[in-house]
Amino acid sequence: MLSTVDHLFAELAKIDSARDNALAKISDEKLRIEAEKTRASEYSKKAWEKRQARRARENDAIRRGCMTHNIPSGPWDRDLDEYQEREYVVVLDGGYKAILRRNIHWSWNGYVELPEGHCAIGKDYDLFCYGCPAGVPSAPMELTYEDGDRFGFDHAHWNDSFPYREYVGMEYSYHAGESKEYLPYDAVLEECRELAQYFRTLQSDHAEAIRKAGSGEEEEDATEAEESAE
Repeated sequence: MLSTVDHLFAELAKIDSARDNALAKISDEKLRIEAEKTRASEYSKKAWEKRQARRARENDAIRRGCMTHNIPSGPWDRDLDEYQEREYVVVLDGGYKAILRRNIHWSWNGYVELPEGHCAIGKDYDLFCYGCPAGVPSAPMELTYEDGDRFGFDHAHWNDSFPYREYVGMEYSYHAGESKEYLPYDAVLEECRELAQYFRTLQSDHAEAIRKAGSGEEEEDATEAEESAE
């Protein structure tokens, strides 16, 4: 049985889901009116076509129970209309790949896939944020994911603005305020390129140090150095 607090959160969720649907309809209606003007530009017409296609995807997700409401208007409008797939893969120089994937909030996660034989494969992402060996630079952003040859980051933090919020229970929270930022596809791809360059530098300049990091060889080397000094 729902507690009083849970019941109030559930009621608030209904209100805010309805609000988001209303905001989405207002934004869509403005775009439709602009596209149907006698002298509407080709850009306006194509923008409306893309918006309709995106809403069709959202409505399908709502019917399947994957979403509760349409995404309201925000700084993400053009980005969501232009990049409607949940994942994009971009091949970078040197055998690296950038993967951009939308998370459950429809903001972007960014990943870099390393080429075969890279010194960082199999390492924990914390190593590149908090535990780099002496002389080895840290990653250019906070990493939050690793899986074998893939390292990544996300934009679902307190200082990020999310297109979609699911208003559920104690996890309820309002849409991000003006002080928060939504990063579009192009900006996140640039971050992926920056992360790929970081891993290129590790491979070219610090491969041995990274290979030994966390393997126990660092401690052995330190012990040997101390014994030699004595």
